[in-house]
Amino acid sequence: MNTRTSKAKPVARRNAGESAVSRTTKSDKGSVQSAEVGLNLLVTLAENGGDLTLSALSAQSQMAPAKAHRYLVSLIRAGFVEQDPRSERYALGPQAIRVGLVALGRLDMMEEATNALYRLRDRIDETVLLAVWGAYGATVVRRVDASRPVTVNARIGSVLPLLRSATGLVFGAFLPKEMIEPVLASELALAREGAPLALATTEQAAHRLFDTVRQRGIGFVDGARLVGIQSFSAPVFNAEGELACALTTLGPTGSFDDRPDGQTALAVLDVARDLSVRLGSFKA
Repeated sequence: MNTRTSKAKPVARRNAGESAVSRTTKSDKGSVQSAEVGLNLLVTLAENGGDLTLSALSAQSQMAPAKAHRYLVSLIRAGFVEQDPRSERYALGPQAIRVGLVALGRLDMMEEATNALYRLRDRIDETVLLAVWGAYGATVVRRVDASRPVTVNARIGSVLPLLRSATGLVFGAFLPKEMIEPVLASELALAREGAPLALATTEQAAHRLFDTVRQRGIGFVDGARLVGIQSFSAPVFNAEGELACALTTLGPTGSFDDRPDGQTALAVLDVARDLSVRLGSFKA
């Protein structure tokens, strides 16, 4: 497998009203400004659930209502926007939906996620994993190693524990309860029997752990699965706003940046959010 060695630049936070379209094209010579403005309105509409009043849409896109209305008229004619005649609210039109469906149909989640893994590894030079929810729990499906060796039993196909891994905590926090219940019940039973390194022995304690991960947006463990190994994991969402996978990084205690606001945690969050956007999510 060819590895990517180029350093990925941090993704800048977007100012309110600045779309991905305007960010990438506003400095390009020969760009069509009117197209950028119209696409900015479409992106703003989509990011807000595809249902806004003119005043809200103009405020979100930082555009005068009269100017926004002129562009909306053109977008309605082209079928990219439609207006409810009773509420006068604007929504995405059939052409916008068609374009989105075509893009989703061409999307290869595993390819996008694998590319994201390499970007994350190149950015922090730590071992990184991609996990999805399988029949037995959080399952590793991709792994990219750091430049230095890390001895950790997290090979492709490994199932990571729900309550003793950062990856498992992410799935526990963001999957529906009914999906995790069998695995959770099994792990809690083992914990009550004295399984080592258990982070929770009751369902209430487990859900408190999951609540913390939801609030922070990231899972972290320190030696809970393997003594001397620390790990961060962040959720990745799909176009339906559902948890698609988890991006995880791990490394040895001492050299691993375990600060919640440190370079490693922020990089994991940043790359996971970018991957969510690439998968069509507005939840990231």
